[in-house]
Amino acid sequence: MIVCGPEAGERLPVGAIAELAAACDAPLLADPLSNLRCGPHDRSRVITDYDACLRQSRFCRTAAPEWVLRFGAMPVSKVLGEFLRGLPGGEMILVDPHGRWPDPLQRASDLFQADAAAVARELARRVRPMPGGYLAAWRARATAAAAVVAGRLPAEGRLIRELGARLPPETRLFSGNSLAVRQLDWFLEGRREPLRIFCNRGASGIDGNLATLLGIASDGAAPTVGLIGDLTLAHDIGALAEAAAARAVILVLDNGGGAIFDHLPQSALPEHEALFTTPRRLDLRAAAGAFGLGYRESAPQTLAGDLAWALEHASTTLLHVPIGRARSLEQHRRLWQALAI
Repeated sequence: MIVCGPEAGERLPVGAIAELAAACDAPLLADPLSNLRCGPHDRSRVITDYDACLRQSRFCRTAAPEWVLRFGAMPVSKVLGEFLRGLPGGEMILVDPHGRWPDPLQRASDLFQADAAAVARELARRVRPMPGGYLAAWRARATAAAAVVAGRLPAEGRLIRELGARLPPETRLFSGNSLAVRQLDWFLEGRREPLRIFCNRGASGIDGNLATLLGIASDGAAPTVGLIGDLTLAHDIGALAEAAAARAVILVLDNGGGAIFDHLPQSALPEHEALFTTPRRLDLRAAAGAFGLGYRESAPQTLAGDLAWALEHASTTLLHVPIGRARSLEQHRRLWQALAI
């Protein structure tokens, strides 16, 4: 199995890794921040629904690989992390050109301190294809899981699917942290048109996300779209002072605070709302007006037209997508339950 996590300071060699997956006929589990989900490279072995696949314990018991080759940082998926941590044996090899040891699971057996492209190309010359059954099992489970997800998409999932279908080729998509990047992992499908995905995994998750997005957009070389939460926007709202000249589209998932904590054990604490969710009553229309930005309220069903309007707008725009927090949590829970069957 090949696992590609987020890019860690340098771009992953997408083509070389895809060629290695083809040479050994292995499943390639691609975090969205690896930038292997989208593009004209060979994606026939790329598994995007691995998180959904691994929520079924019956599949996990039969899916253990003999070896895992990891490129990039640790993937964002907790479900994948737990699967890798629980593997009964086999080799887990990390590839990092700088000799870092990105292994919070403490499961790695080896580290290759080498150029990732050179490693992938050399291994592709030497390996033999695996027996076909392992990749076939992953593909079959991914097909079944994708059907379950498609039938139970929460609002954020519908919006991310719409983004993946509508963004122009070569768009730079910046993902916020916390729930936004996890939902991107859960719901972003692959596509042939290039899509360059960025994220800033800050010290507290949401540090400087808006400033990072606007910095990416500032060169004007390609359309730039951000997918962030309302708390992320509030945390870095001063960065909007420079937003008008950057010409970005800022898609704000407004779920009334840090909704990621609704999915975590902290949700049972009496201080959950005050200390973890920390909702902010932020008037996004007024914030956009104060900084001279465009504004439109949006929803998954209107996103296509709203996105087209925003991409043609002369300056940065806020697309405000209100999300019912309680309903979203219930939709996610029902989806995870359905995937476990």
